[in-house]
Amino acid sequence: MSTVFRVDFSNPLVWIPPAFFVWMIGGLFTTYGIASSYGQISTPPEWPSISSTGAYPPTSCIFTMVLCFGAIIGF
Repeated sequence: MSTVFRVDFSNPLVWIPPAFFVWMIGGLFTTYGIASSYGQISTPPEWPSISSTGAYPPTSCIFTMVLCFGAIIGF
């Protein structure tokens, strides 16, 4: 029985997809938490869209930084 593929964890490029996933999910939940603590968005059951978490300062700056760094990691 042969292996279909092997992942070489010594290669640093292997860590890009997990870093992208952790950064984006963590950043979006962080901006949601900050925005809801400032009362800028409605809380569930009316789940907001992603961009509504970055509509007002200071969360707009954090939201923009998360998306820019995510684009850099994903590119």
